[in-house]
Amino acid sequence: MKAFTRFAAVLAAALVLPTSILPASAAEAETTTLNYGPMTYVLHSDHIEITDCDTAAAEVTIPTEINGMPVTEIGDAAFQDCELLTFVNIPEGVTSVGDWAFAYCSSLIGVTLPTTATEVGKDAFFYCTSLQRAALPEGTEEVAWGTYGYCTSLQSIVLPQSVEEIESSAFAGCTALESVTLSDNLKKIGNSAFSGCSALYDITLPESIRSIGSAAFSGCTSLPAIEIPASVSFVGRIFTDCENLDDIHVSAKNEKYSSVDGVFMNKAGTSLILFPEGRKDASYDIPAGVETIAEDAFVNARNLKSVTIPASVTSIGTWAFSGSGLTSVELPGVETVEDYLFFECADLTSAVLTDGTTKIDEYAFRNCTSLTEITLPATLETVGRHAFEGCTSLTDIYFEGTEEEWANVWVYANNDALTQATVHFAETDVLTGDVNTDGSVSIADVIVLNKHLNGGADLTAAGTLAADVDQNEMIDSTDALNILKVCLGI
Repeated sequence: MKAFTRFAAVLAAALVLPTSILPASAAEAETTTLNYGPMTYVLHSDHIEITDCDTAAAEVTIPTEINGMPVTEIGDAAFQDCELLTFVNIPEGVTSVGDWAFAYCSSLIGVTLPTTATEVGKDAFFYCTSLQRAALPEGTEEVAWGTYGYCTSLQSIVLPQSVEEIESSAFAGCTALESVTLSDNLKKIGNSAFSGCSALYDITLPESIRSIGSAAFSGCTSLPAIEIPASVSFVGRIFTDCENLDDIHVSAKNEKYSSVDGVFMNKAGTSLILFPEGRKDASYDIPAGVETIAEDAFVNARNLKSVTIPASVTSIGTWAFSGSGLTSVELPGVETVEDYLFFECADLTSAVLTDGTTKIDEYAFRNCTSLTEITLPATLETVGRHAFEGCTSLTDIYFEGTEEEWANVWVYANNDALTQATVHFAETDVLTGDVNTDGSVSIADVIVLNKHLNGGADLTAAGTLAADVDQNEMIDSTDALNILKVCLGI
């Protein structure tokens, strides 16, 4: 017997009395715990609540009444952890099933809910891994949080027309769930409602739906396509880790969202919200006029090898291309390369960042293990922590500014791949012989060069180019002599 909501002293007294004897007063009736077969119940003033059950029970029939008092309530966690329970019959008259009522009943194959049980609590059947069939009675208005979460044997479900909301994680982790018939009056699907339903391939969203929460269908790896009806006015990041999703279609009547060639966008076409992860196309040209690429927009698009990003794009969200199959990319001059933007893009070999970018945020290129070269703009000011951590193949950086400008770029910790790579600076117009880069050729340049040749002075990148007067890719005393001749007019 589980030790749950049990009053030990009262129970000990109750065990020596026949279960037919009623408490002497109303006060006692509110607190007295009694037994009925393997079950424990509490007698309230006008009804009976089932509160507990022996974990050894295999089949249970809940009575309509006990001692003339109606059974109307199955309390919170009443049958929780009854791992041997295979069947339970719940009679008409029961109006509510509490939170966690049958949670972790891992052998429970079926349960019949009466037409009166329109209130089913959160996690009521959570982790009932053998549950093969489930049906909620007409009159139920919501599928509560986690109601059928991780019922890994549940294959299909038809929701009554009265259901208006599916709360968060209601069917999360139902890995055998293949099809769901939704209510025509459904208005809201909560966060992660069907996340991890890896067998789900058939679901039609009704015209009544208004809101679809974040990750509502994440991990639905068998889902090939989805249609967003005209009624939807809010969509979270709903299709992450849907590796076979090839097409997202939005009703032309939808006033907030649209789809262009199966790619999910806002109505104006200025924001790209989601590129279907399962698209087979190896390349994609983002339409001109797109200004923002949303967070996670191309995440895990493994078939995508190249993408053309128009100059109109000014903002790209975090994780946007993480885990994608990109082999090369050129970004427009977005001010910030956001956190995790190309995280674990294992096929990425080259990247070009253009003028206007001032910051590369944390983890932006982390674990891009094939990245060998990157072009960075002169406008770059900061590289965040871990931005290039794990970029074990990075050998060359092409910096479009001077050596002095590169020295002013603040590179935070855990960027050894970046700091150890060879930096190539932009070619600049140099005055031959102007070793000290003061804009003229004079004896001062001869002095600086001689000091350098004797190990007493370092030259800048521009000074090095200017010092090689005879263009033989060597700097020596001959170059110093040639500069002196220029100064003397010889």
